[in-house]
Amino acid sequence: MTDTDEAGGSQSQLGRAHAYLDFLADQERQEVGCPDLLVMTDDDGGGAGADTDATNDTGTETGADDVPNYSTEGGTSQASEGKKEKRTRCPNELGTGRLVVTAVHPGEFEPIEPREVAACYGNQLACILRDTANINTTKIRKNEQLKKLLLTRLHARFLFPGRNDDVDPWDDDAMKKINNKALGKFSNALSAWKTRVKKAIEVDHETYAEIVADNPKITIEDFEKFKETCNEEAAKARSERGKQLQAKNMGNHRLGSRGYTGKRPVWAKEDAERERQGIPDPLAEFTDQQEHDFIMARFSWDPKKKIFFTDGPTRKFMRLLVIILLPPYILGSDQRSLLHSSRIRK
Repeated sequence: MTDTDEAGGSQSQLGRAHAYLDFLADQERQEVGCPDLLVMTDDDGGGAGADTDATNDTGTETGADDVPNYSTEGGTSQASEGKKEKRTRCPNELGTGRLVVTAVHPGEFEPIEPREVAACYGNQLACILRDTANINTTKIRKNEQLKKLLLTRLHARFLFPGRNDDVDPWDDDAMKKINNKALGKFSNALSAWKTRVKKAIEVDHETYAEIVADNPKITIEDFEKFKETCNEEAAKARSERGKQLQAKNMGNHRLGSRGYTGKRPVWAKEDAERERQGIPDPLAEFTDQQEHDFIMARFSWDPKKKIFFTDGPTRKFMRLLVIILLPPYILGSDQRSLLHSSRIRK
């Protein structure tokens, strides 16, 4: 095959990729009845609107069923019911006994087997954090006493493979990577806890009596100190910087509290259903695992309408990846100019 043939074949591959993206956009636009390409609001799932587990540690993931509900009448798609009302959920509680972990992810150092143990891991760590630390705590990793207490309670709740109970958890070499990852999750849980309480105070205007009902470990003294801290200029500056960083996030993900580890089994079921229905894989072009998972986290599968849908920023990112991943010699002159100008801007 000549270079010209190869380039033409690859160019056809690029055309097929874009044609299929256009097909998905048209399909979703017809099904949903939106004039814009796959614009998904916070109520449609993903991101800050639906990923309540990542910030609320409530124990319920937002999955593929949390999609807009539409009806079709006379060939015209119209929004009918919208998203169902969110139910009131009780705060999680720390369980008793010791859960046996039989397998740990080799790269993420979190439980993957048994599945029921892996499913509650993140929520139980958040319970340990709230039961152990103070809401005014800062910089967990620099507080040696708190670190040891958290790790002690972690290993009292979970028995990991290779754990040597004859030594302290922080001195067990086999547990170092697991401990390090757990400390990161403890820090995230602390941040999420503060965010929830701050929202309850400043947005929902809840009283201490209302807040302590869901946060029994917060004393009135801690509550008053926390309010004072939130009103400090330094705290407001950090909050504003966080909002600016959040605004740079691309698309709305729907990972839930367990992240990619928890979602991959769900995606496998969705893929099996898609294949059973004879529906093409919308991400077939993206063979790199990191790219595939990043995009998949921003797609949703509607099991009733049998379609995948996403938002505009994710769609644009997919098109950009298709262009950039192809060798320069198969790109058209206009595409080469676009790619060159984008690199100059960077």
